Amino acid sequence: MLPSQVERKAKDFVKDYAKSAGISLDNDIEDYNRMLSEKEKYEHLLNEINKSEPARRNSGQNDRINVSKKIDEFRKDSISEFAEKYETIISVDSIVNIIKTKGFKKKKEDVQLLSNYVNSLLEDAIQTVLKQKSEDLSSVIDKYISGFQRSTLSEKAEKVGISSVPFNATRAFAAGLTGLATIGGLAFWASTLGNLGAYILLAKGVSLLAALGISVGGTAAAASAIATIGGPVVLGIALAVMAALAAFAIFSGGWEKSLAKKLIKAYDDQDALMKYKKAINSFWEDTQKAFDASSDNMEKEWEEYVENLRGMIENYNVDDIVRRINAAREIKSFFANIPL
Repeated sequence: MLPSQVERKAKDFVKDYAKSAGISLDNDIEDYNRMLSEKEKYEHLLNEINKSEPARRNSGQNDRINVSKKIDEFRKDSISEFAEKYETIISVDSIVNIIKTKGFKKKKEDVQLLSNYVNSLLEDAIQTVLKQKSEDLSSVIDKYISGFQRSTLSEKAEKVGISSVPFNATRAFAAGLTGLATIGGLAFWASTLGNLGAYILLAKGVSLLAALGISVGGTAAAASAIATIGGPVVLGIALAVMAALAAFAIFSGGWEKSLAKKLIKAYDDQDALMKYKKAINSFWEDTQKAFDASSDNMEKEWEEYVENLRGMIENYNVDDIVRRINAAREIKSFFANIPL
């Protein structure tokens, strides 16, 4: 049984999502009603779409290539920035300074504490770099999606006098993430989508409490996703280093520098920097795959919208449109009356 606070949050979460789904259905119903009364406008809209599709596809492909180039830039920059942080942390002067400022003593327990502390610094470094780059990517993705929405429908709808349309590029892009095991840097972007993003992140195994926003910040779900970077690789390095230091003999005089060198050698023996780099590289490979899947889905849903619009115009049938309106109302009623 869920604790009462979590249960209440979960219910509110589902209700809010149902409310947002109801708003989306209202747009569908409004669109169908306008189709009944303003058929000529929709015919003009389809004509505008047909005329511009070749150029739109070409421009969209260029936009997609440019985002992929940005993802590759983030990958290279992430590796470079982390490597700099790694070299700063895994140095004799840095480790000796840690020993002194943290007050670690010449005893076995403190050697283990030092190892844990250095590992935590490296984890913080990798997460800080990836979080910042993921935030930067989020802005790139927003611009890409808004450009897709504008080029496919928004400008054309305004041109023919249609105030709003049911196709939503953001939702179509987000839907492409739902079937993926990992989404890399797009976890941060998903965290900005409110309930829709929370559902996506929950599906990736992110903490329920983080996704529901209980006692955590607004981007906690994304941070939780980024915190898993490296997984067993990072843990394996930490355990190997601890094992290597377990037999360290502490002598009098200059023991801090000797211990620092021993710790650095343990990291070198594990080829730790290269393993971290590979983990970062995998993070961005997952990001690229997720971007490709979401872009494909966005394009697919757009094509389905156009085909649906074409079918409704070419085979204009009042009874069929009324049936669609009634079906949308029934689904909205279901969402509005979910028993919780």
